[in-house]
Amino acid sequence: MKTLRLNEAESESDLCILTKLISKSRKIIILTGAGISRNAGIPDFRSSSGLYKQTYNNGTINCKELFDVSIYREADTIELFNRFMQKMYYNKVKKAKPTKTHLFISALNKRRKLIRCYTQNIDGLERQLGMKTEFDQLQDWPHLDVVQLHGDLNKLKCSRCFEKYEWNEIFVDQKGAEEDAGLLIACPNCVEKYKKMQSSGKRCCASSIGIIRPNIVLYGEDHPYGEILAKGMERDISRRPKLFLIFGTSLKVVGVKRLVRKLCKTIHENDPEGKVAIINNTGLCQSSWGKYIDYQVLSDCDDWCNYVEKKVPRLFRETKKPENLKIGSKKRLSSSLSSSLSSSSSSSSSSHTIIIENPAKRIKAEIVVV
Repeated sequence: MKTLRLNEAESESDLCILTKLISKSRKIIILTGAGISRNAGIPDFRSSSGLYKQTYNNGTINCKELFDVSIYREADTIELFNRFMQKMYYNKVKKAKPTKTHLFISALNKRRKLIRCYTQNIDGLERQLGMKTEFDQLQDWPHLDVVQLHGDLNKLKCSRCFEKYEWNEIFVDQKGAEEDAGLLIACPNCVEKYKKMQSSGKRCCASSIGIIRPNIVLYGEDHPYGEILAKGMERDISRRPKLFLIFGTSLKVVGVKRLVRKLCKTIHENDPEGKVAIINNTGLCQSSWGKYIDYQVLSDCDDWCNYVEKKVPRLFRETKKPENLKIGSKKRLSSSLSSSLSSSSSSSSSSHTIIIENPAKRIKAEIVVV
């Protein structure tokens, strides 16, 4: 694994080789991490100023623990998690714009050079550039541009039925979200089904009602589309990619490390000219990654993309993806909080408290039926 730096004379030859590969190749796979969104104002996790250095609840909980599924065991940690994710969404993700690295990935995609981009990020910035990120069946895979390995903070979902919602379907605005941060908000879709069963005289269990949570995958959780992901990745590998570019990640997550090693091995076995490069501010351990990765470019991701643009300006020139490659958007989910609570078997307003089963304890949630 060669270590390269921009504006370093001894690195220039290998940097040019890498740039030529990008220009020539039509079978590129990309993996991205939090480093590509730092310049958009979204903090990363493991840098000296990253999220994992922060603590909450008077120092008793660190940020890494907030991204573990165990936070759903206690009402206090649920409130802390909700407040953290709401601030992240409203103050960072919702306001963010794509970076130069996002534009680079989009340019490769428009020129049909990209097999797939896999991202560990939950900001969904690729969609602002017209890239497709949503899927729920294997048939969607050929039309997918970006695979969100850890979910998408721009959506909310039910913990039980997995119905997805926009933030404004659940919260009127940021103030409303902050006021409700400590509550377990019942899923409108589950509530509607519960009420229909009640009104028809059928037996119904309150534990069948899920709660609303961010549409992200926490540590210790299985990916809801894990089987589809595995099959889709095999399809991508079978296309014999020639170049694998890794951006803005320290490769610490176990599942991601497995994916990277598998892709690196496949690329080198399939094509003696196939290459793997990582672009990141911090370097990798030579003993762990030396036999898998050909180049590590120690650079800000956007700075490297600017370098590539200077070398291959045509790559960034505006182009449109052919119409026959465009993908129809996923059918919009129509359920909303107001509609799910609008019907009732009773003609008068009432409210009652139900018990929703939590993995570790029973927690009460009040549902108002209008």
